Amino acid sequence: MASLLGKETIEIRIAGIGGQGIIQTGAILALAGMYDGKNVSQASTYGPESRGTPSRTDVIFSDSDIDYPYIEKADMLIVMAQKAYELYHRDLKESGKLFYDPEKVKVAMPDNNTFAIPASGLSTKELNNPLLAGIIMLSFVIKGTGIVSADSLKRAIKESVPEEYVSVNMKAVEIGMLVVTSNSNL
Repeated sequence: MASLLGKETIEIRIAGIGGQGIIQTGAILALAGMYDGKNVSQASTYGPESRGTPSRTDVIFSDSDIDYPYIEKADMLIVMAQKAYELYHRDLKESGKLFYDPEKVKVAMPDNNTFAIPASGLSTKELNNPLLAGIIMLSFVIKGTGIVSADSLKRAIKESVPEEYVSVNMKAVEIGMLVVTSNSNL
């Protein structure tokens, strides 16, 4: 199997608050990785109240067996809410990449490994549906990093969302992938 961005294992944490589709986004990413032939693990945590409480999903891609499904230090952290950023930003490796929605998250010290993607604004403006922000964000990350193929992402979405929402999710994928062209430092 080909290496993953030059590494044997890539650990990705997606975090936000309940109701943002964080768990579904992680499940889609994991399924896309499986379609690309990667060894994959996905594990999620969330508060008992679900909506409005912190939630996260850890996705691990590896060339070898995965012994433990949770991440201690992430290679990539995708955050969709301030509360999630505050809880998990310390879990990002020093060389890790941080992807965040600037309408929802204020990052203390942005640097060259920090990427602001206005996913919430785009999902509301372009699709009239704020729940698609996670798919826009995920599409940006996938296009920018190559962690999984676009075809596998689309296939995973088709198999993960109800049929009547596939079309709008595909539009969200297109939007996220188009945003990458304006972020040349990825």
